[in-house]
Parts: sequence; structure tokens; C-alpha cells
Amino acid sequence: MAQQIERLGGRIHTGVRVNSLNDLPTRRLTLLDVSPRELARIAPLPAGYLRALSRYRYGPGAAKADFLVEGAIPWADPRLSRAATIHLGGTHGTAQELAHAETVTARGLSVRHPYVIVVDPAAADPVRAVRGR
Repeated sequence: MAQQIERLGGRIHTGVRVNSLNDLPTRRLTLLDVSPRELARIAPLPAGYLRALSRYRYGPGAAKADFLVEGAIPWADPRLSRAATIHLGGTHGTAQELAHAETVTARGLSVRHPYVIVVDPAAADPVRAVRGR
């Protein structure tokens, strides 16, 4: 996406603190990667929208990464290679710890031992696999 923006004449600035959108150069489009509080801090917005932003409820963080791996994942238990979804986490990774972490997270609370969900769609649907990967 960055290459496409730059190819079309756009510029990307990172690592710069913006104190007000009015401090930015004149532009047709501005893309921001900020929280609701930061948007309220830097943008001249209508009072009603600012109130809505101040009521935003922050939840647990999530991130997604896609990897194309060559060969099978070397699980300690080979039965896992047949599972499309695997929940990993906890200090010992017990089912009880994972259930607790997922329940607490679903309630919007933070957990001491987060978890990761690994998804391999090709395990359930081999047609989705890239040949040899």
C-alpha cells in the first residue's frame, strides 16, 4: 500500500507527533492511524462528535499476521497438523487457562497470560493451500 501511495505522488511521514491537523500542509486526503482520544486531541471536530469519541470504550488488543510457510508446522503433537484452528497460550497452555483467558478477554478485561489463535485453513480445506506450502 505504501508503494502505491508513493507511486501516486503521496508522501508518508512516520515518527512525527502531530499536535493539530491544522499544522499539516494543505492536502486533499489525510490518513491517520490514531486512537479516538488522539483524534479528539488533534482534530477540530464538532462538539457532539468529540463527546462520542470521549465515550469510546477501549477493549483488548488484537493483531493479525499472515504467513505462508514452506512445509508443515513442526508441532510437538503431530495431530495438531490436522486442526484448522489451534488456541495457544497460558503459562502451561492448559485448556482451563485458555478458556479463562478467552472469557476474560471477551468481557473486555486484560489477561495476565494472553493467547494466540493459529489458523491453518488448508488443514480443513486442502484446496486453499498454495502448492508445496
